[in-house]
Amino acid sequence: MKCVLLTSLCIMALAVAPFAPAQSSTYPWTGTFSDIVPPQIDATNFVNRGVFNVNVPADLITASSYYYDFSSVLNYTNTGSMFGNAGFVMDFEPSYFIPPVPHVPFNKMSANFVNQRNGPSGGNIFCTGFASNSFFFPGLSLVGNAKFIATATNIINSGSILLDNSAQNNIFFGIGNAFNTTPVNSLIKLTGENVDLREGELGFTATTTVSNVFFGVTSVGVSSADYGVGTDTNGDWNPGIDLQQNRAFSSFFQTINGTTFFLDLTNSIPYSFSVNNGFNTVVKRAIFLQDTSPGVINHVYFGGGAIVGAGAAHIEWVAPFIDPETSALMTNYLYLSDLYAAVTTNTFVYNGIPINYSFSQSTSPQLGLGNAETPNLPFFPSATVSNLYAYVDARLVATSTSSNSSFGGALTNLPQRIEITASRTLKLDNARISGPDYL
Repeated sequence: MKCVLLTSLCIMALAVAPFAPAQSSTYPWTGTFSDIVPPQIDATNFVNRGVFNVNVPADLITASSYYYDFSSVLNYTNTGSMFGNAGFVMDFEPSYFIPPVPHVPFNKMSANFVNQRNGPSGGNIFCTGFASNSFFFPGLSLVGNAKFIATATNIINSGSILLDNSAQNNIFFGIGNAFNTTPVNSLIKLTGENVDLREGELGFTATTTVSNVFFGVTSVGVSSADYGVGTDTNGDWNPGIDLQQNRAFSSFFQTINGTTFFLDLTNSIPYSFSVNNGFNTVVKRAIFLQDTSPGVINHVYFGGGAIVGAGAAHIEWVAPFIDPETSALMTNYLYLSDLYAAVTTNTFVYNGIPINYSFSQSTSPQLGLGNAETPNLPFFPSATVSNLYAYVDARLVATSTSSNSSFGGALTNLPQRIEITASRTLKLDNARISGPDYL
């Protein structure tokens, strides 16, 4: 009888000035723009007391998003609801000539921007981004690239300004395979002299989480410090000796940095699951877990389904946390899954993560694999064997990307951020500001 050994070794330590009255050319609005290319509003004052819904078509050649902007508006007022795809730019873009003033730069500032709460359906601005079916890239879907930009001398927001960041750039190859690229550049940007955000809300409607559910998809919130894939044929590994009840020693492996390395867990817990595949072969799956995370509970599962893959192994970490916006006690679930079979058939690595590894995070349980495994050490034959390996030194961050990974190191290149600039006064009493990344 043949014996196939599939083993994972894991170690993790988680640890305001008054507003000018309307003078002329006021553009009150209630309705929806349904034109293919919506008309531009050219007026001194824009006032929305109903529903303003506008869709700016994306460039399907380049899959670029465009945003609805206004012309010559000095005063913006919203006490109703505004919906924009892919977003709004509210500043002062005159349609008429303004003589330049020597040594005074033109700053595109309107006079006033007011988004005022008016019951449950008033004072709400919501932006989402979606573009698909690029002409040159038929499989390209660009979603989540929403923006809201307001530039005014005086800014008041007692309502809500929310962006949908629920998705990333997805490039599809065939059926059922997807690769997430860099997180999209959703942005809320408020620039003024006097900025009053008291009692208002700025945020994103979906929280970006570490995710990699397709095995090999680049993980949002996961970066790779080092990795290695290949086969150890040096005859240095004997699972009957190197895998013990409270100790696990891996075979030697080569990393992408050229280092010959090994894992030596000195206080690990073994978990295993054996299957007879009906062809006179016993497949043994095993996890050796060493975890020093305080206040965190871990569970091990074997098995899978349509998402996590048959024959996979999973580690679940569970820990409570306080939601910083609502102060509610919540539970965080972090998953690391290993699809063993991927190592034997493919050594593909995407963004530094071997395709057999998958990370995901949620505030509710995800796997649905039944009861967790209890610790148990299977019988391993005492013999030297060749070892197919996949190794990753993964770094998890609370944001969709680390601050050091932005292009050129510039903070303005970080995705999904909120920027607030006030040159004179900034009022934040009871403001609610939340997002997956950076403020």
